[in-house]
Amino acid sequence: MQTLTLNNGVEMPALGLGVFQTPPDETRAAVKAALDLGYRHIDTAAAYGNEREVGQAIRDSGVPRDEIFIETKIWISDYGYDATLHGFAKSAAKLGVDQIDLLILHQALPSEFDKTLAAYRSLEKLLADGKVRAIGVKPGDVVVAPFVWADNTCTYCREGLQTSCPHGGQWGVNGVDGGQGQAARVPRPTAPWSSCPSARTPNCCRTC
Repeated sequence: MQTLTLNNGVEMPALGLGVFQTPPDETRAAVKAALDLGYRHIDTAAAYGNEREVGQAIRDSGVPRDEIFIETKIWISDYGYDATLHGFAKSAAKLGVDQIDLLILHQALPSEFDKTLAAYRSLEKLLADGKVRAIGVKPGDVVVAPFVWADNTCTYCREGLQTSCPHGGQWGVNGVDGGQGQAARVPRPTAPWSSCPSARTPNCCRTC
């Protein structure tokens, strides 16, 4: 399988199975089936509520642990230095592993950015201690504060596309993903996001 090399040299399978919105009672079978088909990258998160089932499926698969790349995310309720260390411990226990391949912050928290920074320092500690192999922050909105655009956001997006998820931007409004949709309440798109000429430009409108 093709891999991507992260900036610290760790290789990550380019193709993976994400289990966002997969009910816990379906996750185990889905992950097991994916591993049987040759998938070797599983993407979950504390907020998805199915880390335990991901771990069970990995153990049931018979695939050696060192052949599977496990990615999970720390949720904002566990931001802060000690809280993030605890968040790692919870995720590792649910997954049934001692080491997580990629541990990232689920999103930045502009309203309490000091906690975001402290959480990232905790990730650096976990990396230095060998508890994780790679760390990062999940990219999300093209805005970092209400009505502040990323420098390379194209004119099309500035003039009307939803600046959060281009599929409607309702995550934060519905409370599913902690406020991303609330970061910038601009008009819903009047045209499909795919018609944006820059839709495949990183950090432009295609960011979710």
